[in-house]
Amino acid sequence: MIKKAALFASIIAILYILWLFVIISIDLSKIQTGFNIPLVFNSLLIGIPLYIGLLSIRKHAYSNEINFAQAFYAGITISVFAALLVLILLALCEVAGILIPDLIEDAINLRIPELIKEKKSQAEIDQFIANVKEPYVYALGNGIQVLMISAFSSTILSLFVRNKDTFNENK
Repeated sequence: MIKKAALFASIIAILYILWLFVIISIDLSKIQTGFNIPLVFNSLLIGIPLYIGLLSIRKHAYSNEINFAQAFYAGITISVFAALLVLILLALCEVAGILIPDLIEDAINLRIPELIKEKKSQAEIDQFIANVKEPYVYALGNGIQVLMISAFSSTILSLFVRNKDTFNENK
């Protein structure tokens, strides 16, 4: 099961990093809509491979019979591996100086007008900019985001993947 979890975690991490490149290349982060397009797409980008991974684990590791606890465990395992891989890959991108500077500038440019509307002082705005530009903050934030989205998704998807009742299996 761990090999399958690592495989699907790798797929999630690579898709997530590629999605960040797409956001930068087409300036998707600058689109103002009623909902956050990157966050919605992040949820789908993480949820779909997670669901396929859970189905694969159900088929290969559990002989096509899995209860909620087993599915949840597999989902959390994939989630932790994916978050760690995203954290490592983004930290490497930051060290290499690719991708991260553009994403940080986008985050700052989107947040500064909101801070001005909230009537924050210039010192508070400068402190926000300094905090965002700290080393590995962006990588850590995205790692936590992937962990939270995938853990929440694995809870819901485990309900759909399970095909064995947890409470009646010992009777």
